[in-house]
Amino acid sequence: MGELPGVAPAAPNGDRFEILDALRGFALLGVLLANILGFCGWYDISQDQRVALAGETGVMVWGFLHHAFLDGRFYTLFSLMFGIGFAVILARLSQRDASEALNIFRRRLWVLLGIGLVHLCLIWFGDILVLYSLLGFVLVACRNLSDRTLLIGAATLVVFPILGYALTWATQIQPDAPFYDVGMVIDQALSPEHFNLPGLERIRLEGWAAFMEWTLPGPPFRIGDLLQSWRLPKVMGIFMLGLWVGRRLVAGTLLNDRALLIRVCKSGLLVGLPAGILLGLMPGQRGGQPSMEGLQATVLYAFAVVPMALAYASGFVLLWQAGGERWLRHFAPVGRMALTNYLSQSIICITIFYGIGFGMIGRFAPWQVVTTALTIYTGQWLFSRWWLGRYAFGPMEWLWRSLTYRRRMPM
Repeated sequence: MGELPGVAPAAPNGDRFEILDALRGFALLGVLLANILGFCGWYDISQDQRVALAGETGVMVWGFLHHAFLDGRFYTLFSLMFGIGFAVILARLSQRDASEALNIFRRRLWVLLGIGLVHLCLIWFGDILVLYSLLGFVLVACRNLSDRTLLIGAATLVVFPILGYALTWATQIQPDAPFYDVGMVIDQALSPEHFNLPGLERIRLEGWAAFMEWTLPGPPFRIGDLLQSWRLPKVMGIFMLGLWVGRRLVAGTLLNDRALLIRVCKSGLLVGLPAGILLGLMPGQRGGQPSMEGLQATVLYAFAVVPMALAYASGFVLLWQAGGERWLRHFAPVGRMALTNYLSQSIICITIFYGIGFGMIGRFAPWQVVTTALTIYTGQWLFSRWWLGRYAFGPMEWLWRSLTYRRRMPM
């Protein structure tokens, strides 16, 4: 799977692309900063509660920064690297046998799907691994498309949510409605005693039984959210773009093409930064019933997120090449163990914020949330360095690899 967010891909000659590990580790930091807002309950508390925690100015500043520079950019970077990794892994495996390479890659996707389902159903229903693995099978079908077709398809799919939102508004059909209803039925059946409690109170309930009552009904809500936000075409479009990038990386015509990297960085900033700033000035408008403001926010989101993610990626590479390697390479250990670290972020966050742990949901101001995220990431960096000093793979990367090859792999 482009080793995203798992093991970093190996180059066709067997050497590692350390810059990909570092970029993946950087992306994982951004993913944590974005995801922790869901874990800490910031989206679930009222505006008055937010003001009580952060003050009116703090709420506005945090909302602006989140929507202008963070929201969506790093999961986009993750999706891009999935496609890159697919191209790299397929090139490496195809040196032996092309058909066997595809079989191995498909097994990787099936294993990733299994891991993702456990994460989705039993730990956190904000999981992205299930979506990545399922769309990965579609990416396999795109492997022989021309570069031109990949780029046209990617561009079309990235802006498709604008049309999707307009259709939703025109037809008044909510794609998430049936899944929401199913989730509510499951929730009421599993938790008749706690069903009517406010969400934060339910999350703070102690014990594994209460936690399972909250988590098990989550998958239908997650499916509905992915459909309502038109995440599937967006992610697939970025996968296709990543496949194109990966081809150039394997061919050796990407990292040395400084002119292309500069163009991507400049154009990404010229398009993404103004759109992101405008989006940051109208946070929260993409939710609720379809409206003109929602359509405007959807347009801004499409032109803010992907260009800025590409600017982040190309800027990272340019900075690496300009002498920043000695600092940026510190992201690499986390990137090499990205599947382990992605899953452990969920476990750590539910321990901090949910009732099975310390029950701190809804009680952190934004600065405390950021500090917590940076502390978690620092701990993961220290652990990753320690572990990789002794073993070739992270724990989950080893499991993934062993299940893929159907034998116990050496560490």
